[in-house]
Amino acid sequence: MKECKQYSEYLISKRQFDFETLEMVLHSINIVANNHKRQGDYEGEMKYFNEKEYIMQKLLNPVYIEEVGERAFVIYDALKHRYRIPMESFTLEEAYDFYEELPVRTHEKLNMCGEKIEGCLEEESIDNFYKMIKSGDYFFLPA
Repeated sequence: MKECKQYSEYLISKRQFDFETLEMVLHSINIVANNHKRQGDYEGEMKYFNEKEYIMQKLLNPVYIEEVGERAFVIYDALKHRYRIPMESFTLEEAYDFYEELPVRTHEKLNMCGEKIEGCLEEESIDNFYKMIKSGDYFFLPA
């Protein structure tokens, strides 16, 4: 959806965003991080995945823990998509708190859900969004 990409970039330039823009950013981060991975750029890959985790922790609420085999993930719901952060990304204390507070669901494979997102933001827009969230200088326009 070209319109969503352009609208998201416009909102980010104005230091504003809505859930659709947030989901476009998270989707774009996945694409950009995976492109860095394919190029053998582990540092670039981890930079974007770390930024994604920060954004999710700052803006979304965790809803449950999903255990898949030996791995566990904290699941976050947005407007039209579900996102996950591996438990390894949290300190032991944080992980313990999540297990105390959230329901646990066990699955044989990771559940992926959400509407398909077309397009990808430029790295500059992703970086600007991350800096905006870090600074706290933004206006969130919930649906």
